[in-house]
Amino acid sequence: QYKTVSGIENNAQAIVCAKYNAEANALPHATFIRQKAEHAFRRIATNHRQSGFDLFLDPPRTGLAPAIVKTILVNHPQTIYYLSCDPATLARDLVHLKEHYTLSSAIPFDMFPQTYHIETLAILRKNK
Repeated sequence: QYKTVSGIENNAQAIVCAKYNAEANALPHATFIRQKAEHAFRRIATNHRQSGFDLFLDPPRTGLAPAIVKTILVNHPQTIYYLSCDPATLARDLVHLKEHYTLSSAIPFDMFPQTYHIETLAILRKNK
């Protein structure tokens, strides 16, 4: 559905897997950058600010780095898909985004039955 897709990951093996999956699914417009997200995202967001873009986030348990939140607030993605493995850090990060985004939905996923871990997909839409 997108003209370009950029994936950012600091783990080399994850990049190998992402490239394999993109090729297996015939997604030649997907590119992947091995770098800390807070560095690469700033450059990508700035390049796409004028044309508009959507953002998919899957941060570590610690949540979004402050530099990522700042880049989001400066570059205003249209829609944010935030996959979180920790409801507490998700809530904290949503507080930082609430002035500019409305929570459209939050979908919990129990991917680890018989544990207290829960994944949550929060979909945020830019306020008009």
